[in-house]
Amino acid sequence: MSIATLVRKELRELLMEKTIIIGVVLMPLVILPLIGGTIAMASRSATTSTADIPILLVDNEGGKYSKVLSEAFRAAGFSPITVTNTSESVASLMESYRVAATVYVEKGFSQNLTDGKRASVKMFTTVSSISIAELQKISSIRSRIYLAMEMLGERLAAETGIHFSFYKQPVELKSGLLYKGRQVSLEEAGTVFQLYMATMVFVPLVLVVMVATSGTVAATSIGLEKEAKTLEMLLTLPISRTSILTAKLVASMTVALMGTASMVFGFVIYLTNLPMVELTSTELTMPLSGFTLLLLGLVMFVALVMTLCIGILAGVLAGDVRGGQQLAGLLQMPLLLLPFLILQFADINGLPPTLSAALMLSPFTHMFLAIKSIYEEAYLMSVLHLVVMTAFLMVILVVASWFFKGERLLTMRVTLRRRRG
Repeated sequence: MSIATLVRKELRELLMEKTIIIGVVLMPLVILPLIGGTIAMASRSATTSTADIPILLVDNEGGKYSKVLSEAFRAAGFSPITVTNTSESVASLMESYRVAATVYVEKGFSQNLTDGKRASVKMFTTVSSISIAELQKISSIRSRIYLAMEMLGERLAAETGIHFSFYKQPVELKSGLLYKGRQVSLEEAGTVFQLYMATMVFVPLVLVVMVATSGTVAATSIGLEKEAKTLEMLLTLPISRTSILTAKLVASMTVALMGTASMVFGFVIYLTNLPMVELTSTELTMPLSGFTLLLLGLVMFVALVMTLCIGILAGVLAGDVRGGQQLAGLLQMPLLLLPFLILQFADINGLPPTLSAALMLSPFTHMFLAIKSIYEEAYLMSVLHLVVMTAFLMVILVVASWFFKGERLLTMRVTLRRRRG
């Protein structure tokens, strides 16, 4: 037999394998366009939402160029709301007018520009949550404000022959940031976002690896029993099938507890060793309190138990070890990988309603949202997501108990490979 014949035979067998066609060919064609389209829609939604976004202009001088600045904001795509001579705090003003950005124009602004001196204004932006979508929104707002400053410079250049550098930047912008209703420095803001990347990217990524591995291991254990015919022997013993299922679940929960303890312990060590600047307010960080760690541990535990149960189901449905691993991967990856990737680049509330509802049907979406809620100290939301995860777990347990009744455990098979004649 020639090499070419062997190559043709191997190619024919590979291409007839449904798992290879689905996993290698079809899945990238479906998942990658879906993720790309979702991210593009989220980006367009963020850009569109800032097109006519209201901005608060606190005018404490009422001069000529403060009015020109308001016109420049309007030309840059904002809807400026002007407030004059107020001593109200920036937090209460932004809450009252429901704006994402506020610009303060102090006395002497117009006079400095008239005298050819650089004037200054203060800008404050607020974020509702720590996410990439919020960062994109702030970046878009800042870009439009700088565009308005350039328009003001063009107006000044048309009126007086001023220096080019002054024309390009006639106003010095001093920035501030509001987070959780309080003003923070730019250094603290950078640390907060560093914490976000450390927790909301690192922790879910490790969970994805742990969950995928545990599900495959659970499916492998059942597949080994089927290949060795020990499952049939076990069923002939005077032991109820409920006891067999319970034993498998208890063993899975033990493994899940070990994994949860390891994950929480490693997470605490990881956070405490991050190189960060000192924050003036401890409320800006994720508190490592007992209650926070308990919630985080419960989320990880339920997620691991849920995945182990899915792996057990995959092993029961498949006929051998390879089939169990393939089926476990096909069941887990769409439910686990899609929410992880999409939620890293888009906010669940900013997605199209249909896609958002579809994501919420995955229990692992609630796992990622629960971790985010814990980080943002929205404990009620994290508990609600945990309840939904527990409900999914109960459904999986009911399905598992149904498979363990009657002859289904031995007769039901889901095969992903082609039948050989």
